[in-house]
Amino acid sequence: MDDYISKSGDGILVRVILHPRASKTAIVGIYREMLKVQVTAPPVDDSANEMLIDLLSDVLKIPKSSIKIIIGKTSRQKILRINSDKFDQIKSKIDTLILSAKPKKKEENEDDLDSI
Repeated sequence: MDDYISKSGDGILVRVILHPRASKTAIVGIYREMLKVQVTAPPVDDSANEMLIDLLSDVLKIPKSSIKIIIGKTSRQKILRINSDKFDQIKSKIDTLILSAKPKKKEENEDDLDSI
């Protein structure tokens, strides 16, 4: 799970695969060693990229100005640079979001037991 994020000098690099025009905006997991993010904005006039940066800024509690798309501005696959020396804290926050995004399996027959 660690290959999507790495230290780079005094910053952090995050490999992202972005899915625009999704039904909701969220970090949804890892796909091919990239952070999988979906946004509701279309990939027009940089709106999907802006929504990606807004989302990461919000969930990581860092300023938007500290997040830059350095590769892939017009592609779904991107590399973002986060200007921060708090690698462990940022990675921990993202990992927690990834784990909470995975669907939880409901116990079989759980509803049946409640009716007894």
